[in-house]
Amino acid sequence: MPRTKSQKKAYQKMYYEENREKMKSYQTEYQKKYLQIPKNKEWKKSYMREYQKTYSSEWQKNNPEKVAFNQKKWREKNLDKFNKYMQEYRDSDIGKRRMRVANWRQIGIEDSNFNDLYDFYMTETNCMICDKEYKDSRERHLDHDHESGEVRYICCRTCNIYLLGNKINGE
Repeated sequence: MPRTKSQKKAYQKMYYEENREKMKSYQTEYQKKYLQIPKNKEWKKSYMREYQKTYSSEWQKNNPEKVAFNQKKWREKNLDKFNKYMQEYRDSDIGKRRMRVANWRQIGIEDSNFNDLYDFYMTETNCMICDKEYKDSRERHLDHDHESGEVRYICCRTCNIYLLGNKINGE
């Protein structure tokens, strides 16, 4: 007498539960033999890399709370490693660029191409108003219109605070 679909599933589940250890040991032995062949090892490595990319990105999209929880748990467990990585990132050129641009966006600066603006900002050596040479990076300021977010000048701290600050206050 043929089994129904639900009967087959129930039997398979029961069989797996009863023979779990036997099946795991068989799979382990098979994988050891299979992976001893270099061609198979390379194929599996490349296949798993591609599979992991698709599966991982799908899983992360579908489980944002779990991702955030796992990241937080990892950071807590590896605090020294995480802090060291973040410090290296902040000191790198790309980290400095991204943090500067994020800061500009946060204070309301609007531009069509922040990368070009950043490059221009970093290559500018003199104040656009008084032509004073910048001694260090803290001297350089990106002046912008607080209403529209439009960039006006790259100027020194003095010009940004006194000259342009007074212009805004109506003096």
